[in-house]
Amino acid sequence: MGAVSTFGEILLRLSTESSKLFAQSERLELHYGGSEANVAVSLAKMGVNARMISKLPDNELTEHALATFKQHGVDTRFVYKGSGRFGLYFLEQGSALRGSKVIYDRAESSFAKLDPKEFNWSEALGGSEWLHISGISPAVSQNAADVCLEVIKIARSFNMTISMDLNYRKNLWRYGKKPADIMPGLVRYVDVLLGDPATANLMLGTKVPVKEYYGSADDLKESYDALKHDYSNLKYMGMTLREVKSANHNIVGGAIYHDGKMYGAKPVEVTPIIERIGGGDAFMAGMIYGLINKKDLDYTVNFATMASVLKMTVAGDFSLFTKEDIESYMGGKNLGKIQR
Repeated sequence: MGAVSTFGEILLRLSTESSKLFAQSERLELHYGGSEANVAVSLAKMGVNARMISKLPDNELTEHALATFKQHGVDTRFVYKGSGRFGLYFLEQGSALRGSKVIYDRAESSFAKLDPKEFNWSEALGGSEWLHISGISPAVSQNAADVCLEVIKIARSFNMTISMDLNYRKNLWRYGKKPADIMPGLVRYVDVLLGDPATANLMLGTKVPVKEYYGSADDLKESYDALKHDYSNLKYMGMTLREVKSANHNIVGGAIYHDGKMYGAKPVEVTPIIERIGGGDAFMAGMIYGLINKKDLDYTVNFATMASVLKMTVAGDFSLFTKEDIESYMGGKNLGKIQR
C-alpha cells in the first residue's frame, strides 16, 4: 500500500482549561493540530503510512511540533522550513448549552506565505497513492489557494486518489475571495468528498436540496445525487450525522454515498463529550482507511463513525486510536469497562 499524503497547515492550539471562558483563564494548554494534520495522525495510528506536507517557520517550536508528529508515526520529511510565523488558534471549550469558540491568528504564517516554487512535488508525493486536503487551506490566503490547486493537479497527473473535507471556516476567507470563487476549481479534481449539502452550496455555489435535519443516511440521497450531477468526478461522498443534545451530549451517526446508494452507520450516543474538535477529521481518516484497504462500505461507514466517536472522548486535536481499538468498540466490546 502506498502512502497517504496530507497537505495543509500545522497549527499551534492554545485552549482554555476545564471549559473556562477566555475571560476566566490565567493559563492556556498547548496542543498541535490542523485538519489535514489530524487526519495524518489518525491514519498513522490506524496503521496507514501517513505523510504530512506543509511549511513551518525555522525555529524551536517547529522542532517540537515535528517531534510530536513523528512520535505518532507521521512522516514529516516534507514539512519545509522557512520564513513567516507559526499559525495559531485559540479555543474556548464549550459546555452544556454553550458551544465552543475559536479565534484564529494565522495571517502572515509560513503556510499563508507559501510559494509554489518551494515544493519539489515529485519528491513530496513520491510513493503516495492518495492525497488529502481540506477546504480550510485555500481559505488562508491566495498563495495557499494557488498551491492547493497546484498540488491537486500534480496528484491527478500521478493518478493519485484525491480526498477533500469541505469544511468551511467563516473566520477565514479574508483575502478578497469567496469560497465559490476558489473551491469549484479544486473540487473538479476530487474523488472523495466529505461535507454536508448546505456547506456544499456555500463553498461551491451549487443549489442542491438542503434539509433542516438529517436523521438517517437515506435523507441525504437526493442532495448527493444532485451534487454528483454537478460534479461527476465525485466517486464517494460522506458526512457525520449528528443530533446535538448539548455541547457535551451528541448522538452520532454517519453516511457514505457511492454509485447512487447510501450506506449508514448505527448511531452512537456520546456523553459526556470531552472534546468535539477533530471528530470530523477522525471520520475522514476512517473513511480513507476503509477505502484504501478496499473494505466494504457498510464496514467503512461504521468504522469511520466509531473513529469519530472515540476521538470525542479525548482532549486535543488528535485521535490516538488504533484500528484494533476502533474495531473492538464497533463490535460492542469494552464499552465503558475497565480493561485490566
